[in-house]
Amino acid sequence: MRSTPGDGLGAKALSQHIDQEQISELREVIGDEAFAVQVEKFLPRVDQDMAALMLLTSLPDIRAAAHALAGMCGVMGAKKMHQLGRDIQDACDAGASDQVCDHLGVAARTWPRTRLAFAQLVESTAKANSTPADGMPYAKA
Repeated sequence: MRSTPGDGLGAKALSQHIDQEQISELREVIGDEAFAVQVEKFLPRVDQDMAALMLLTSLPDIRAAAHALAGMCGVMGAKKMHQLGRDIQDACDAGASDQVCDHLGVAARTWPRTRLAFAQLVESTAKANSTPADGMPYAKA
């Protein structure tokens, strides 16, 4: 069964979009709470950057925006978006406008699923770290 945005992503789809190892390392360094705050900043930033990227028309401008996007996504563990940003940069460097357009289309379709993966990750972490009304921590799976 295919998942739809309302259903959430399964584990396999989630792993296609995010680098669990990168995220684990980041969370280990900054903690779960700070990671959640970073995700809250990251998601709208990429929303804005993706919208702006889709309006650009010159290859140098597209390349610069894709470079910034790839870097941000790489740091946060958004592996599929990171790779797409790099692919866009490479196509710009080659002067391959058709490939740039193709990669931009894939990025536009990929970002909503990557966004959903991060939202699910933060939500599952919050649930795992929450305490019920009786004061006893939930058992961690």
